[in-house]
Amino acid sequence: MLGFYENSFVNEQMRARIGRLQVALARVNQILLRSASREEVLKNVSDVLVKEAGFRLAWIGWLNPKTQVVVPAAFSGQYAAEYLQMVKVTAGGGEQGQGPTGLAIREGRAFVSNDFFSDSRTRPWHDAARKAGIRSSAAFPFRGSDGMVCGTLNVYSGELDVFQVAEVAILEEISSDLSYRLSQFNEEGRPVATPESADKYEMFKKFAETAGEVFWIMSVQPELILYVNPAFEHIWNRSVAELYRNPRLWMDSIHLDDRPRIMELFSNWIQRIPGSVYDVEYRIIRPDGTTRWISDRGFLLTEGDAPGSRVAGIAADITDRKIAEEKLQVSRERYKNILDNMMEGCMIIGFDWTYLYVNEAAARHGYQDVQNLTGRTMMSVYPNVERSVVFAGYKRCMEDRVPQRFESSYTFADGTTSWYEFRVAPIPEGIFVLSLDISDRKKAGKDKRKDGGAA
Repeated sequence: MLGFYENSFVNEQMRARIGRLQVALARVNQILLRSASREEVLKNVSDVLVKEAGFRLAWIGWLNPKTQVVVPAAFSGQYAAEYLQMVKVTAGGGEQGQGPTGLAIREGRAFVSNDFFSDSRTRPWHDAARKAGIRSSAAFPFRGSDGMVCGTLNVYSGELDVFQVAEVAILEEISSDLSYRLSQFNEEGRPVATPESADKYEMFKKFAETAGEVFWIMSVQPELILYVNPAFEHIWNRSVAELYRNPRLWMDSIHLDDRPRIMELFSNWIQRIPGSVYDVEYRIIRPDGTTRWISDRGFLLTEGDAPGSRVAGIAADITDRKIAEEKLQVSRERYKNILDNMMEGCMIIGFDWTYLYVNEAAARHGYQDVQNLTGRTMMSVYPNVERSVVFAGYKRCMEDRVPQRFESSYTFADGTTSWYEFRVAPIPEGIFVLSLDISDRKKAGKDKRKDGGAA
């Protein structure tokens, strides 16, 4: 039982540590977006790793290619300055080049020492590490504009076994982002971008920070939110920091009825299953229980056939539109019920002469049923209808977009002739036809004329 509580405590520590690292990753991406010089980038990144991620100290080393000495370019932490004064690190083959930093530079990959004092590779720095309270460390290489490793990001913890798979993955993401940003500076540490591209960069930054839509970038493996703009807080009513700590918060906030569908679509999309896209609408539940409708569209950022490691997208609040659509649908249903129950015949005929809507009265006028008319063209239901007076009246309204009113008889295939009064009006879908069976009235008038003539 004691072991269970110990494991629970360890797991909770790990979750907290990963949460801090995710926040740090997001802050680093903001720093890389905003910093104007290499010196500013390096100092701010090292500060974030100590203040946000909670490492004991952090420093960024720059390789001198002639001497192979790794020179501290920026550092942060209470003991960082004293520690760096006591140590010398190289990328050469000697003892001072066998630690995580030297190996990371030579091999171009991350190196970890989860038990600093049991690791023979770190022996030259044991005394300095004891004074600084260091118990584990990791080094992550970064590259310059020529693609060559030019330095390392170095982090240290006062605890053992800190750098596990998840932690290393996030720190590798940070070092990768740092490499990309550093490649945009020249040897003097100034941006190599042209004034035109700098203006575009400032425009993008301003857009991202002030846009009403949520602009997001995420890593798929590992699952991390790399950037989300402030609009998230307004729409989701949750803090950006909370999302950085827990990327699953995005999916967890989706309405339970919508979540399985969105999870499946997102999974298919990032795996690049043929035909899959991420252009969806779903509901979210805010912390206060209110519901908002979201339109979310994603873009794959990684080229090639492999599943994308980074994706981005834009999410917008479409609640007002959804409410308007629901009201319109209710209104349509109400008017449809009215039309369905009218004594007069009501029809909507499309520009291609397809019956889009027919009520029961109109179907009876045509000696048909609603199902047989809806979705079919007039020509397929009534052969040679184009020669009729009725069709001519419909056509004038359809083409000239002018209302028509007329009376006409129509003789059906079984020889039956009926008289109708038609009122036809143009509508966006085509024409609206109101028909009234006046056969009895015509017959009564005819009989009256006969009686009068006989008299």
